[in-house]
Amino acid sequence: MNKKLNAKDFILIGVLTALMWIICMIISTVMSIAGPVTNVFYPAVVAIPNGIVMMQLLAKVPKKGVFAICGTIQGILFLLVGGFWLIPVALIYRWCDL
Repeated sequence: MNKKLNAKDFILIGVLTALMWIICMIISTVMSIAGPVTNVFYPAVVAIPNGIVMMQLLAKVPKKGVFAICGTIQGILFLLVGGFWLIPVALIYRWCDL
């Protein structure tokens, strides 16, 4: 098995990371509209569908550095939409450990 990431792997990482971010934004919007009490449960609700996509990513690209790239892309996307700076830092730090 080739241990290096190729172009197909980068494309798949980008597509699945974008899908995870879209899922996150949709659930965030729905839970914000539902009321302020539901915002507390937002991370737990997002973790279920995003976990499924993350496991799909791990199954399709079982190479080192995939989670670091995914976390970095998500962190940049959250910064671009005006997220608090601690969220991207935590995403990048967490995924670079794996």
